[in-house]
Amino acid sequence: MLAYDPSEADSMLYVFDEVGRAQAKKQLHDDIPRFITNYGDTIGVGDFYAGIYNATPAHTLDINSAIIENPDLEVITEEGGERRKANTIKVSDTLRMKHQRSFFPMFADHTKKEK
Repeated sequence: MLAYDPSEADSMLYVFDEVGRAQAKKQLHDDIPRFITNYGDTIGVGDFYAGIYNATPAHTLDINSAIIENPDLEVITEEGGERRKANTIKVSDTLRMKHQRSFFPMFADHTKKEK
């Protein structure tokens, strides 16, 4: 999802299709941690947004929901607290990979059936 290229004629803009939107949100679940890891496991939310907005057609709420729902990520406030709701994330917050990461995504990839 973070590899979106608006110049590609056959790229799928999920904003018009709920199935496509759900598929894009699922991709964000894997893409966001990968993106954050490229910055050393921590990145400011403002820098994160600046780095992805030209690379995805995803809505801010979908991106924030994917962040909050991901068991491997946490959003830390300027005061050191943790955000728990997608609509409360601010550009002054910090995204961080959790120290204890889940194993679920690793196992999920091996159980997918090809269509």
